[in-house]
Amino acid sequence: MRKIWWIILSIILIIINLSLIIEIKKLKSNPFSGKIIVSTENRKISFPSTQSLLTLIIYFSHRSSEKRMKEIYYWNKLYKTLPKEDIAVVGLIPGNEEIKSIKTKYKILFPIYYDKNLLIIRRFLISITPFKIIIDKNGKILHMSPAYLSEESHKNFYFIVLELLKNKKIQEQQSRWK
Repeated sequence: MRKIWWIILSIILIIINLSLIIEIKKLKSNPFSGKIIVSTENRKISFPSTQSLLTLIIYFSHRSSEKRMKEIYYWNKLYKTLPKEDIAVVGLIPGNEEIKSIKTKYKILFPIYYDKNLLIIRRFLISITPFKIIIDKNGKILHMSPAYLSEESHKNFYFIVLELLKNKKIQEQQSRWK
């Protein structure tokens, strides 16, 4: 009788191990490159990072800290004032929340998409929201951090983005000259 229990337990552990291996392979096969796939109402989209020099991805939810969400003013400013070929600003929320209510609650101007499979949370182990990720058009991660609490830090992040953008433009020009 004990032998049967050990066999059953071994089979269960093997199945669990295999499912974890499959999940890890899924995450590795979808690295955070220029074409991260996020489902939005059962359609797939790719982030516009292949078109813009930089993409700012902001992961947040209804449960995000109100103080940290005040940084939205600067995210909206980046979205409104900079050309789309320079920067794309994209919001992501868990798949069980409503986009319209979040856009209204926080007065968000940039597009928001669902992360139904929680790929971003799993990939970057996000525990504090909002969480910001800046990638270049090749998918290289240039900056990752949770949103800051102070107004001064919000302004500093805005200028960090502008500095990253300036450096990317210089790199683009140098690569054209070669």
